[in-house]
Amino acid sequence: MKLGRSVLRHVALALGGLLILASCDSTNPLSNPGDAKPDPGLAGVWRMKEGEEVHYYHIGRFGGKAPDAVMLVAAVTHSSNGTLERAANTVLFPTKLGSARYLNVAGDLTDAQYDKLHETGWSPDLFKSYLLFKYQLDGDTLLLWTMDDDAKAKAIKAGKIKGETPKDGRPTLTDTTENLARWVQSEGDALFKPEPTKFERQK
Repeated sequence: MKLGRSVLRHVALALGGLLILASCDSTNPLSNPGDAKPDPGLAGVWRMKEGEEVHYYHIGRFGGKAPDAVMLVAAVTHSSNGTLERAANTVLFPTKLGSARYLNVAGDLTDAQYDKLHETGWSPDLFKSYLLFKYQLDGDTLLLWTMDDDAKAKAIKAGKIKGETPKDGRPTLTDTTENLARWVQSEGDALFKPEPTKFERQK
């Protein structure tokens, strides 16, 4: 399934246009999706307006043999000229660390990945990249905080967490899921940008 816009870029643009096409926060998620507790509050249709574009995110349970916490996302953009961009698809699942909640958003979902996840379940090598967000649900409002690239780069350089800091790209975390979770829980809000992006539930 070749998409007109990658999900990572689609999400990036919706969250301020700061990420590049192949960017990601981490090569591993913050938890094993099989150990994650489902968050049914994430299900629904979410709207976010950015300038003249309107983004819609349809989120629901993945189903099949996927872990219960894994959700399918279909992202659609309505452009200012009236055109509807081709839908992009990915999966996400939540991670709770202490009292804080985070989202692991995988890369573009191919037909092969969809079939494998649906028919045989999750495997650690299914996705190679993740965007990591802190999130908060408040009724019909969803707030997402993006990871701060400067905070990631400083932690990698200080040896607090394993990762890569390319000159012409975003810092990418490469440490294990267990180390990532400990690090994120210990650093907390300092790892995320202070201003969230707001999404409104559509009824």
